[in-house]
Amino acid sequence: MFFPTSFQTRGGVISATLDRMSASEEQAFKLVEERISSTINKVLSETLDKKKVPTEVAKEMVMEKIKATLEKRKQLQTAELEKIMREKFET
Repeated sequence: MFFPTSFQTRGGVISATLDRMSASEEQAFKLVEERISSTINKVLSETLDKKKVPTEVAKEMVMEKIKATLEKRKQLQTAELEKIMREKFET
């Protein structure tokens, strides 16, 4: 079975981030295992449910995550702009 490399390389990204945050090796391994196992289980489960290949399911998951992140960023920017406008014009 082929599994998308974007998920295979995720452990390195998580480990590098935790290293910069001075996490212990044990903490890093635990988080990597939790995150990757969870993601792999999700992909495989949806692969079976949707009768699609893992790559397609993974792409869909990534797109959903990107859309959610962009929406959250947009909401945060809107909230920040509203705060600035209130501060500027309610004085």
